Amino acid sequence: MSDIKVASRYAKSIFELASEKGTLEQTSQDFKLIEEVCEQNREFTLMLKNPIIDISKKWEIVKAIFEGKVSDLTLRFLQVVNDKKRIDHIRSIADSFEARYNEKNGIIKAHLETTFQLDAEQFSQFEQIALARTGAKAVQLEAAVNPALIGGYIFRIGDQMIDNSVKNRLTKLRQSLTAKV
Repeated sequence: MSDIKVASRYAKSIFELASEKGTLEQTSQDFKLIEEVCEQNREFTLMLKNPIIDISKKWEIVKAIFEGKVSDLTLRFLQVVNDKKRIDHIRSIADSFEARYNEKNGIIKAHLETTFQLDAEQFSQFEQIALARTGAKAVQLEAAVNPALIGGYIFRIGDQMIDNSVKNRLTKLRQSLTAKV
């Protein structure tokens, strides 16, 4: 079964269970922590994917890392995922859970690349643009500096992309000039 299908099924089950138990906010925070641990620790992620390591050893490691830091519901969920030999999908499950959580709460993700660091006012303006374009209740905006753009910005809002960079304009100009020759 593909990673996306596994992640979607497990994320749906824990999302529904957490909603039913009234612990959706806590579970969301738990999955953010899990995602953070996976992102920051490559060795941990590789260990989870290693077929040679026994599932009981994987569980010992997962339990040692997350016990006391996540809710009992999340810890039991991790144990079930481990017992079903799906613990290597935990990062994808966390991503899928976050997508469900964001959809339920009207939160949209956006990513902005500029050639310079934004100040608070500029950051807020881009958040307002994302909210106006999508009608979402809130936006999670990530900003990054990319000097290769030369100037301008690239703004990704959900699945939309606004490329207002000098690099893009120069590329289009080059294409139009070579097309006329």
